[in-house]
Amino acid sequence: MKGYLRGMFYWVCCLEKLFFSILGGVVVVFAVFAFVDKDMEQFYRWTLSYMPMMGVIFFIAGGINIANEQIPMVMSLGTTRKEAAWGVIIAMHGTALQFWILTIVYNAFLPPTYVVDSYVKVCGVLFLFGCAGGNGLGAVVLRFGSKVGLRVYLCSLFLLVGGGIFIVKLAGAAAVISFISSMGVLVAAILFDAAVSAVYRMSIRNYEVRV
Repeated sequence: MKGYLRGMFYWVCCLEKLFFSILGGVVVVFAVFAFVDKDMEQFYRWTLSYMPMMGVIFFIAGGINIANEQIPMVMSLGTTRKEAAWGVIIAMHGTALQFWILTIVYNAFLPPTYVVDSYVKVCGVLFLFGCAGGNGLGAVVLRFGSKVGLRVYLCSLFLLVGGGIFIVKLAGAAAVISFISSMGVLVAAILFDAAVSAVYRMSIRNYEVRV
């Protein structure tokens, strides 16, 4: 158990540093935008979109960075593959929970006019998909290398952003939000995340550290 705790401490420290650095950047951007927008109307609308977007970007970028740098490092320092695998998976999901709590707090302080009923649920689903996406990219990097992982990342980003904009324009934002907040999508997100986590664990177990 001591090895698992040591591994967890390592991953929590890595992800918390990244989490609070992004949170600091978000606060600065929010402060500047609030200063520019005197009536605060556009500020509230803009930040409602910015919060889930930053959360998803965190997991995608974090997944690639962890696979490229942190996993080889922690394994070379003596952590077993099993300890490294469970540590990073649990720490990533813990950070997803942090982002979700942050959106709950932010939503609670919004003026009633701007409160969206399904906002917290939608953010939770997106963070779950983002966590799975980050772990999936990490698995690709560990199995095929950073160059292939970067190509997959860029293609996925293009498809997700382009496809998301197309679907929102075609079906409308309200219909998309209603679909994402449905129980079926939540179950799909949980199953997809569990499957990707299993693949990621296998990728770490089969990874060889080369010096």
